[in-house]
Amino acid sequence: MNLPICIDFIIHNRPKTGRFIVGIDGMSRSGKSTLAEKIKYSLEEQSIPAILLHIDDHIVKREQRYETGKPEWQEYYKFQWNVDKLVHSLFQP
Repeated sequence: MNLPICIDFIIHNRPKTGRFIVGIDGMSRSGKSTLAEKIKYSLEEQSIPAILLHIDDHIVKREQRYETGKPEWQEYYKFQWNVDKLVHSLFQP
């Protein structure tokens, strides 16, 4: 999906009331932040307020997520982020 189609899709398929979240995932250094900035700029050009939230800002300290004695997949997927902080600071408000 190229950028103009992606932005057009977001603008025309978003809820008309309330907030919505657009999630962007991908490998390191794949251009996620650049894409997010372009989408944010395009939304704001359409008078749609936008805020960027970087999930990396919510990764817990390395010692809290590795060498826990749990399977590696759990360490990566279950212990990677501070879920309580995300819930209380982002999703509940």
